[in-house]
Order: sequence, then C-alpha cells, then structure tokens
Amino acid sequence: VFIVSDKNNDTVSFDAGFYKKKHAKDKSEVRIENAKLIGSNEKNRPYMITAKSALKNSIKKNIMTLYGVEADISLEKGKWILLKTLEASYNHNKKTLSSQNLVKIYYNNGTTLESSNIFYNISSGLIKGNNGITMFGNWGVIESGSFSFSINSQKLKFFNNPFMKIN
Repeated sequence: VFIVSDKNNDTVSFDAGFYKKKHAKDKSEVRIENAKLIGSNEKNRPYMITAKSALKNSIKKNIMTLYGVEADISLEKGKWILLKTLEASYNHNKKTLSSQNLVKIYYNNGTTLESSNIFYNISSGLIKGNNGITMFGNWGVIESGSFSFSINSQKLKFFNNPFMKIN
C-alpha cells in the first residue's frame, strides 16, 4: 500500500501490475494498473475510487490521471451512488476528482445522471457539473445546464434553465 495523503485512511493500493512497460524508460512517471483510492469524507462516509490504470508524473506531484474510473460513494442509510468516466484527474492534497469527459452517475434506486463534466470535492461531499446534464428515472427526464449534488444532504439542485419531461 502506498499512502498519498497525510492521513492514514487515504490510500492508494497497487497490485502485481504496479509498473507498466514505459516506466522502465521514463523514471519521471509512475504508471499504475488497477489503482484503488480508499478513504472517507469529513462525515466519515467511505468512498473507493478505482481505475484500470493511473499515471502520476513528477511535474504535477499532487495530481494523478486516472483511466477507466469508477467511484463508489456511500450515502446514509445504505444508499449509494456509482460514478463512472473514461478519464479523470485526482488531486490527493485537495481530495478532488474532476473529469472533462462524459460522466455517468448511477443512484441505487435506478436513477441515472449524465454530464459532460464533473468536479467532485470528496472532503465536502459536493459534486458539480456545469456543461449540461440529463437525468433519467422512472418518473421521466430532467435536462439542465448545470447541477450540484450534496452527498451529505442528498440534495440535487439544477441550474440554467432546467426542464422536466414526465413519463
């Protein structure tokens, strides 16, 4: 286990595929296969971010670029959300995850949210997107220009001309 934070409960673990082929040639980068970032937010709710691969270079020391990302986020009363994207940046000092790619968020009740970007402040439990959102559920579809979701209060807010199509 490799600790990337001052706190002992925030860890990155590596399995047998720790080094990729190119690492032997370029010592300024660490490439990781099957990375896991495990921790808890300020309300002690656990999260786990997994990536098929990760890249950490010596220039941006606090930033890891993650590929094939899934963030499993626990909510209260056994509820959860799962965030998935192809590529994201993780800042281990600020405990933030951001993506400029298509992000899908799955809620345990079957609701799905899609956005073209997100910024997730893990410590405060706030997820934001500001470049369009579509939310699908049994009740219909909501589209909006931007959104915010608080992990702690489980409140989802829509901004910039939201509209709802009811099934």
